[in-house]
Formats: sequence, structure tokens, C-alpha cells
Amino acid sequence: MIIRRLIAFVLVAIALPGESFGVDCGYNFRETSAYCSGAPEAANEIAVLGNNPNDLYPQTDFNSPAECDVSYGWEDIYSDMPRNRSATYCPNAAGNNQQPNDGDASPAKFRVDLTGDLCIELGMTDATYSRPVQYFEIRDGTTVLSTCNDTDGTTSTGSDSSVTDANCNNHTTIANWQSNQTAYCDTFSSYVSIRIGNNSSGDSTLAHVRIYSNTPSSKPFSVLNAMGEL
Repeated sequence: MIIRRLIAFVLVAIALPGESFGVDCGYNFRETSAYCSGAPEAANEIAVLGNNPNDLYPQTDFNSPAECDVSYGWEDIYSDMPRNRSATYCPNAAGNNQQPNDGDASPAKFRVDLTGDLCIELGMTDATYSRPVQYFEIRDGTTVLSTCNDTDGTTSTGSDSSVTDANCNNHTTIANWQSNQTAYCDTFSSYVSIRIGNNSSGDSTLAHVRIYSNTPSSKPFSVLNAMGEL
């Protein structure tokens, strides 16, 4: 039994970096971390504070939990990106990182070095400003897996807003999105990449991303077998 458990430990130790064995990581986009000091991130979440230069890829400060300790960040530089909006919705819709819908003139891609069978939840919204178009792509590395071009955009009342989720569903309020959003699930072999912005008008505004494993067990088959659990 001791030998079998030792083998299991070794298998876990040499698992590929970023493999999604039981991963559940949240990324909340705004301008300053302290803006949500009254309702801070959970243990498995981190604030992403734009891309010039606060959170350019690769960031490595997501140290706990261990499964989230992979490189992440914006791969592109855009100088007018982060916004604080409403502390009412801390931490996952309090602000956003925004990108002009100007095509390839200034692309914005948020990268997380996780692989495997993953589900992605996200929210495109701006609590205080209406946005005519919300556009994003979910990618495996450079391969586009899913595209959302929400030409209805998101509508703000000044204190609340509709939200576009990971499957391009539009929710009438932030609270409705928090309770009823749906996840996009797929297999990622390179890394998770979310591009925002297209060639239309206004800005696409990313408020929140959650990435979690879409597997019945957080342990690979070989580890379960070595531990005598199969």
C-alpha cells in the first residue's frame, strides 16, 4: 500500500503543468484591487487590473489554491483598459477590462495556462454604461472554439446592467446573470484564451471569468489506480 501511494504521489508531481485536475479559478476584472475591499475575492479568485502593465501575461501571483497557480494575463497592451464601476457588485461584476471594437487594430486576448476538459463561465457587462455590442471568442490557444457577437449589447440603467454570458445568452440584470448564467465546456489542449472586441462600434467589456474542470473526478485514471481507488 505504501508503494502504491508513493507511485500516486510521483504521478501527481509529474502531471503536466496546468492540467485541470479539480481546478476552479475565478478572475474578476476591474481597475484597482482595493475597490472591492469590502467584499474581496474568494480564496480561488483573483483581481485582474488591466494590461498596461498590471496584468500582462505571464502573471504568476495566483498562489492559492495550488491548482490555480499557473501563468495568466493579457497578451496585448491597450492603454485605456481597466474600469471600476459599482462596488455593489463586488467582486465579480464591480468593474471591467474593456476593449474597443476596432477589429485587429488593438486586439485583446486574456490567457490562462490551463488545459484539459474545462468549463468557462464569463460575464460581459458594464454596470454604469450601455454597450451596443459585446463580442468575444473562446479559444484553445489560437484555435477559435466559440464566438459570441451580441449585437443587442448590454443595457445599463446607471446602477445595474444586462450581462452576456459564455454561451452568448443575455441576462436582464447582474443578479439574474449570477443566478442563471450557463457555462461553455470543451477540451483545451494548448491553453485557454478569451479574445474580446471586434470590428463594429463601442467597446466590449469583460467583467468576470471562471474556469473549472469538467470531469467526474479531480484525479487522473493512473493516480486513482495507483491509490487503489479503482
